[in-house]
Amino acid sequence: MKQLLLDTIKEAGALSLKYFRKEYTTSRKGSQDIVTEADTAIETFIRKKLEPTGYNILGEEEGFAQADSNYTWYIDPIDGTRNFNRGIALYSITIALAKQGEIIMGAIYDPVADELFFAEKGKGATLNGQKIYVRHAEPHETIFTCSASYAKQLRKDLFLLTRVLGSAAIELAYVACGRSQGCALRNLKPWDFAAGALLIKEAGGNVTDIHGDSFNLDDDTILATTKELHPVLFDYLNKKTRNKD
Repeated sequence: MKQLLLDTIKEAGALSLKYFRKEYTTSRKGSQDIVTEADTAIETFIRKKLEPTGYNILGEEEGFAQADSNYTWYIDPIDGTRNFNRGIALYSITIALAKQGEIIMGAIYDPVADELFFAEKGKGATLNGQKIYVRHAEPHETIFTCSASYAKQLRKDLFLLTRVLGSAAIELAYVACGRSQGCALRNLKPWDFAAGALLIKEAGGNVTDIHGDSFNLDDDTILATTKELHPVLFDYLNKKTRNKD
């Protein structure tokens, strides 16, 4: 199953590059989101590759395909569609596999940089086959990625170097490999974070929802950090939430 996942996501990445910075059709999805011809083509391609496994499939563009299985594939054909659509090289393809709601395998592929992040439960996390780990940094060197709604206050109150990258999967992958020390994201769907959450856990980090509760695939927020940073961010974000209430 691991090889199928890795082969599929690499091939999907190659397909994305055929559309990237080229002409293609784009349409609206809801009031704020967009979907491109590339999103649809890539998800269709991935589904055809994974359907022979006989597992359920949940993807961003085509929804849920039930196969009466304990296993479910989670697919985001392009995480960072707005970046992709503007020719910004910060997007990824992400695929994860869960058994009865527990993530057991996941991959995030950045085809422009040719960086393939992979994790399997209990077996660690890798980047292009090399082991990766979260990395603690001193406060003045800590980089924290987040949803735009958090960025200004975190910079002001905790003096963190905050970044908004526009791809939840990339942000989580960067925590896992030590490029940043944490991220706080909201308004998520399971395909956005399933692979990234496992990556960070297997790389030695902490993953909860914003309130510090145990993380699961039904959540729509995520707080993923180094072990040192997690209590600081958890305490801060919960104080902000209580003050609003």
